[in-house]
Amino acid sequence: MSAALNAFAQNQQVNVLSTPRLVARSGGAANIQVGSDVPVITTQAAADQQSGDGSRDVLQSVQFRSTGVLLNIEPVVYSTGRVDLTITQEVSSALPNPNTAIASPIISNRNLSTQLTLDDGGTAVLGGLIRESITRGDTGIPLLKDIPWLGSLFSVDSLNIERTELLVIITAYIIRGSEDRERFVDYLTDEINRSLSDPVQLRTRIPKQQ
Repeated sequence: MSAALNAFAQNQQVNVLSTPRLVARSGGAANIQVGSDVPVITTQAAADQQSGDGSRDVLQSVQFRSTGVLLNIEPVVYSTGRVDLTITQEVSSALPNPNTAIASPIISNRNLSTQLTLDDGGTAVLGGLIRESITRGDTGIPLLKDIPWLGSLFSVDSLNIERTELLVIITAYIIRGSEDRERFVDYLTDEINRSLSDPVQLRTRIPKQQ
């Protein structure tokens, strides 16, 4: 799987949004956000009193909305080496509002929530979050393409259809003691060094201690 993803990434067919590593105790929870908080107007109303020029001020309520990659996990670990996981994943972004009268972005998001069971070192691939966008445009010779009736002779219409699918790859590891913890820290250090030299490199396994 790692080799295939690397090949797709090098051909610009895969865009790795984030590769977070979360550590949580059994029965607890861990979450991470890679993105930013965006101000969104929730309510808008005219003030009761008029200003000096006779106009009314506009009162707005703003709420900050978390965007980017948000991941929340809740693991339950069993002595048999099995891990039950409750996973909530969201990928969202702020887009320009087509209604120019509203000075607030719209939030595009894709959400996934599931429960699954993995063995120690097991990997699950979650998919199906598909988005399709259609963009229309035209290119041509300035001024000439805007001439009524004749403009089509100097312009070309374009239609771009983009289809993307979001895949979430989850691998569970059980940290049983100080040796596993130290090995995990060494692994993360190695991953950071590798990502600095090769951002496309993907790793899906923690090397077992010899």
